[in-house]
Amino acid sequence: MYKNLIVLATTAVFLTFSYTVNAQTAVDHLNELTEAFGSLKKDTWSYLKSVTKGKGARKVDKQRQKLISEYTAQKNKVMKSKGYNGDTSLKEAVLAYLDLSRTVLKEDFDKILDMEDIAEQSYDAMEAYMLATEKANDKMNTAFEDIQTAQNKYCEANDIKITEGENDKLTEKIRKANEMLKYYNVIYLIYFKPYKQEMYAIDAMNRGDVSGIEQNATSLGKLAEEASVKLKEAGAYRGDGSLRLGAEELLKFYRTEAKDDFPAIVDFYIKKDNFEKVEAMVNSKSEKKRTKEDIDQYNAAADAYTKAVNIFNAKNDAMNAKRSKLLDMWNKKVERFYEVHGN
Repeated sequence: MYKNLIVLATTAVFLTFSYTVNAQTAVDHLNELTEAFGSLKKDTWSYLKSVTKGKGARKVDKQRQKLISEYTAQKNKVMKSKGYNGDTSLKEAVLAYLDLSRTVLKEDFDKILDMEDIAEQSYDAMEAYMLATEKANDKMNTAFEDIQTAQNKYCEANDIKITEGENDKLTEKIRKANEMLKYYNVIYLIYFKPYKQEMYAIDAMNRGDVSGIEQNATSLGKLAEEASVKLKEAGAYRGDGSLRLGAEELLKFYRTEAKDDFPAIVDFYIKKDNFEKVEAMVNSKSEKKRTKEDIDQYNAAADAYTKAVNIFNAKNDAMNAKRSKLLDMWNKKVERFYEVHGN
């Protein structure tokens, strides 16, 4: 079910300027450098959308490799710039941005790809994975802020006026996407802990481990309750509570499993074990030595076991169907959330 969400360098895209000019060569230098990274804008956004729409970083890694090469090529172009009137501050800022962006895409996301492969194995692994992506995002954001500061200083020093309100629409989209993805990560981590706990309970059920079922079901109920409280605290995103409500529906299901369904599964295994013991006892005796009490005990155990089998099958089928329906609903809500807030 996992919708792999990575908080990328969502603000690492660029401004377009409208300026009134008193020094044409100063603008030429500005255009020369902004063009060096401005050409990466669409490719960066394309990669971002691919990752954030649940494809997973591993599946779109060719795009990342292409971006890394593009950053390298643009750095080589910027290296040839001579600056303007001996001022190389903007050039140095652009180089620093390109270097850091390439390093994050290469080194940080190499590690993130490895972490993605094991993220669903445990809550701690998922939390570490998401934290790593947020740290990578923070590095890229810092680089963007630095280059933006350098641009402003350069424009001020060279009498180039930046017209307010003309930020690139794509820049604004990705700024909003950054905010959106951070909200998603909060909701997903709240939901993921009981989701993973249910997997432990199901594993114990499949192994017929009565003690394991009981322990994990108890933990599931507790975690689902705690998660519901955290979901309320998380609130809605820009008035949109669809993700929170979708997660809450799953938490209700987990609470029902913990309270009613898994105890019925435990009862099945207890009656199954009892029947097998009684059956073994009766079979250990020859027909002549079997007493009426033995036969009555066997019939009672067999009847209880048969009823338990029917309950188990009904419960298991219902749990699987409900779980599948809710997870499908969750995935659709996530897709809709992307469409509304990420485009």
